[in-house]
Amino acid sequence: MELSLDKKLRHKIDDLLRSSIPAKVQKRLFALLWLDEGKSVEEVAALLHLCPRSVRDWLRIFRNKGFDALLVLHYKGDSGDLTPAQIEQLKAEIKTGKFHCARQVQGYLEQTFQTAYSLSGTNRLLQRIGCSYHQITGFLFKAKREKQEEFVNQYQANCPKPGEKKDATLSTPAIPCGAWKPSIPVGFCVANASRSA
Repeated sequence: MELSLDKKLRHKIDDLLRSSIPAKVQKRLFALLWLDEGKSVEEVAALLHLCPRSVRDWLRIFRNKGFDALLVLHYKGDSGDLTPAQIEQLKAEIKTGKFHCARQVQGYLEQTFQTAYSLSGTNRLLQRIGCSYHQITGFLFKAKREKQEEFVNQYQANCPKPGEKKDATLSTPAIPCGAWKPSIPVGFCVANASRSA
Protein backbone atom coordinates (compact mmCIF):
# COMPACT_ATOMS: atom_id res chain seq x y z
CA MET A 1 0.00 0.00 0.00
CA GLU A 2 1.53 3.23 -1.11
CA LEU A 3 1.32 6.35 0.98
CA SER A 4 2.74 9.80 0.34
CA LEU A 5 2.80 12.56 2.92
CA ASP A 6 3.47 16.17 2.05
CA LYS A 7 6.17 18.17 3.86
CA LYS A 8 3.69 20.14 5.90
CA LEU A 9 2.08 16.97 7.29
CA ARG A 10 5.49 15.41 8.02
CA HIS A 11 6.48 18.52 10.03
CA LYS A 12 3.18 18.34 11.90
CA ILE A 13 3.84 14.67 12.73
CA ASP A 14 7.37 15.50 13.91
CA ASP A 15 6.02 18.24 16.18
CA LEU A 16 3.40 15.90 17.61
CA LEU A 17 5.99 13.20 18.28
CA ARG A 18 8.05 15.72 20.29
CA SER A 19 5.02 16.68 22.39
CA SER A 20 3.40 14.61 25.12
CA ILE A 21 0.86 12.46 23.31
CA PRO A 22 -0.36 8.97 24.23
CA ALA A 23 1.84 6.04 23.19
CA LYS A 24 -0.96 4.59 21.06
CA VAL A 25 -1.10 7.77 18.99
CA GLN A 26 2.71 7.76 18.69
CA LYS A 27 2.57 4.27 17.19
CA ARG A 28 0.05 5.45 14.61
CA LEU A 29 2.25 8.40 13.65
CA PHE A 30 5.37 6.24 13.37
CA ALA A 31 3.38 3.85 11.18
CA LEU A 32 2.48 6.73 8.84
CA LEU A 33 6.09 7.90 8.61
CA TRP A 34 7.45 4.41 7.93
CA LEU A 35 4.76 3.70 5.32
CA ASP A 36 5.67 6.99 3.65
CA GLU A 37 9.33 5.88 3.59
CA GLY A 38 8.34 2.81 1.57
CA LYS A 39 8.13 0.10 4.23
CA SER A 40 5.41 -2.51 3.79
CA VAL A 41 2.49 -2.93 6.21
CA GLU A 42 4.03 -6.17 7.50
CA GLU A 43 7.40 -4.49 8.17
CA VAL A 44 5.74 -1.63 10.05
CA ALA A 45 3.64 -4.10 12.07
CA ALA A 46 6.79 -6.04 12.99
CA LEU A 47 8.57 -2.83 14.06
CA LEU A 48 5.63 -1.86 16.30
CA HIS A 49 5.04 -5.43 17.57
CA LEU A 50 1.47 -5.40 16.24
CA CYS A 51 -0.53 -7.43 13.80
CA PRO A 52 -0.70 -6.11 10.21
CA ARG A 53 -4.46 -5.71 10.55
CA SER A 54 -4.02 -2.87 13.08
CA VAL A 55 -1.71 -0.99 10.71
CA ARG A 56 -4.18 -1.49 7.84
CA ASP A 57 -7.02 -0.17 10.05
CA TRP A 58 -4.99 2.97 10.86
CA LEU A 59 -4.22 3.47 7.17
CA ARG A 60 -7.92 3.10 6.32
CA ILE A 61 -8.88 5.69 8.99
CA PHE A 62 -6.23 8.07 7.61
CA ARG A 63 -7.43 7.72 4.02
CA ASN A 64 -11.19 7.80 4.73
CA LYS A 65 -11.51 10.23 7.65
CA GLY A 66 -8.28 12.23 7.53
CA PHE A 67 -5.28 12.86 9.74
CA ASP A 68 -7.20 14.34 12.70
CA ALA A 69 -9.40 11.23 13.00
CA LEU A 70 -6.24 9.12 13.36
CA LEU A 71 -5.28 11.07 16.50
CA VAL A 72 -8.55 10.30 18.32
CA LEU A 73 -8.62 7.27 20.60
CA HIS A 74 -12.14 5.93 21.09
CA TYR A 75 -11.30 3.63 24.01
CA LYS A 76 -13.34 4.65 27.05
CA GLY A 77 -12.75 1.68 29.33
CA ASP A 78 -15.20 -0.43 31.29
CA SER A 79 -18.00 1.47 32.98
CA GLY A 80 -17.72 -0.83 36.00
CA ASP A 81 -20.17 -2.96 37.90
CA LEU A 82 -21.79 -0.23 39.98
CA THR A 83 -24.76 1.82 38.86
CA PRO A 84 -24.68 5.63 39.22
CA ALA A 85 -27.04 5.35 42.22
CA GLN A 86 -24.71 2.85 43.91
CA ILE A 87 -21.71 5.14 43.27
CA GLU A 88 -23.58 8.04 44.90
CA GLN A 89 -24.43 5.81 47.87
CA LEU A 90 -20.74 4.82 48.17
CA LYS A 91 -19.67 8.49 48.04
CA ALA A 92 -22.15 9.31 50.81
CA GLU A 93 -20.71 6.50 52.96
CA ILE A 94 -17.16 7.70 52.32
CA LYS A 95 -18.13 11.24 53.40
CA THR A 96 -19.14 9.91 56.82
CA GLY A 97 -15.49 8.97 57.43
CA LYS A 98 -16.17 5.36 58.35
CA PHE A 99 -13.54 3.92 55.98
CA HIS A 100 -9.86 4.07 56.88
CA CYS A 101 -8.47 2.01 54.00
CA ALA A 102 -9.43 0.59 50.61
CA ARG A 103 -9.80 -2.90 52.10
CA GLN A 104 -12.73 -1.64 54.21
CA VAL A 105 -14.34 -0.15 51.09
CA GLN A 106 -13.78 -3.48 49.32
CA GLY A 107 -15.64 -5.30 52.12
CA TYR A 108 -18.44 -2.72 52.04
CA LEU A 109 -18.89 -3.19 48.26
CA GLU A 110 -19.13 -6.96 48.67
CA GLN A 111 -21.59 -6.82 51.60
CA THR A 112 -23.80 -4.02 50.32
CA PHE A 113 -23.83 -4.50 46.55
CA GLN A 114 -22.69 -8.15 46.30
CA THR A 115 -19.95 -7.00 43.93
CA ALA A 116 -16.47 -8.47 44.33
CA TYR A 117 -13.67 -6.01 43.58
CA SER A 118 -9.98 -6.75 43.96
CA LEU A 119 -8.01 -4.40 46.21
CA SER A 120 -6.34 -2.71 43.21
CA GLY A 121 -9.74 -2.51 41.48
CA THR A 122 -11.18 -0.83 44.58
CA ASN A 123 -8.34 1.70 44.56
CA ARG A 124 -8.95 2.48 40.88
CA LEU A 125 -12.71 2.79 41.52
CA LEU A 126 -12.09 5.27 44.33
CA GLN A 127 -9.79 7.32 42.10
CA ARG A 128 -12.31 7.22 39.25
CA ILE A 129 -15.16 8.55 41.40
CA GLY A 130 -12.98 11.34 42.80
CA CYS A 131 -12.17 10.05 46.29
CA SER A 132 -8.73 10.72 47.70
CA TYR A 133 -6.92 9.00 50.55
CA HIS A 134 -5.17 10.82 53.37
CA GLN A 135 -2.93 9.03 55.85
CA ILE A 136 -4.60 8.84 59.24
CA THR A 137 -2.52 9.51 62.33
CA GLY A 138 -3.63 8.15 65.66
CA PHE A 139 -2.95 9.64 69.08
CA LEU A 140 -3.06 7.35 72.09
CA PHE A 141 -3.49 10.22 74.53
CA LYS A 142 -4.40 13.87 74.60
CA ALA A 143 -1.89 16.26 76.15
CA LYS A 144 -2.98 18.17 79.25
CA ARG A 145 -1.99 21.81 79.35
CA GLU A 146 -1.46 21.88 83.13
CA LYS A 147 0.97 18.97 83.04
CA GLN A 148 2.85 20.50 80.12
CA GLU A 149 3.22 23.81 81.93
CA GLU A 150 4.33 22.03 85.11
CA PHE A 151 6.98 20.12 83.15
CA VAL A 152 8.28 23.29 81.46
CA ASN A 153 8.45 25.14 84.79
CA GLN A 154 10.31 22.25 86.44
CA TYR A 155 12.71 22.00 83.52
CA GLN A 156 13.43 25.72 83.54
CA ALA A 157 13.95 25.68 87.33
CA ASN A 158 16.58 22.94 86.99
CA CYS A 159 18.44 24.59 84.12
CA PRO A 160 21.50 26.63 85.15
CA LYS A 161 21.19 30.35 84.60
CA PRO A 162 23.73 32.10 82.33
CA GLY A 163 27.06 32.45 84.18
CA GLU A 164 25.92 30.10 86.97
CA LYS A 165 27.48 26.67 87.46
CA LYS A 166 25.33 23.68 88.23
CA ASP A 167 26.20 21.87 91.47
CA ALA A 168 27.65 18.49 90.48
CA THR A 169 26.52 16.85 93.72
CA LEU A 170 22.83 17.26 92.92
CA SER A 171 21.36 13.93 91.88
CA THR A 172 18.04 15.32 90.61
CA PRO A 173 17.88 14.85 86.85
CA ALA A 174 16.96 17.80 84.66
CA ILE A 175 14.47 15.75 82.61
CA PRO A 176 12.70 12.95 84.46
CA CYS A 177 12.09 9.90 82.30
CA GLY A 178 11.08 6.35 83.10
CA ALA A 179 11.33 4.66 86.49
CA TRP A 180 14.37 5.42 88.58
CA LYS A 181 16.15 2.61 90.43
CA PRO A 182 18.32 3.13 93.48
CA SER A 183 21.96 3.24 92.56
CA ILE A 184 24.29 0.46 93.68
CA PRO A 185 27.33 1.61 95.70
CA VAL A 186 30.67 1.44 93.92
CA GLY A 187 32.42 -1.92 94.43
CA PHE A 188 29.26 -3.65 95.60
CA CYS A 189 28.62 -6.96 93.84
CA VAL A 190 25.03 -7.94 93.19
CA ALA A 191 25.91 -11.65 93.24
CA ASN A 192 27.43 -11.33 96.76
CA ALA A 193 24.39 -9.47 98.03
CA SER A 194 22.00 -12.19 96.86
CA ARG A 195 24.12 -14.93 98.50
CA SER A 196 24.32 -13.14 101.82
CA ALA A 197 20.58 -12.52 101.99
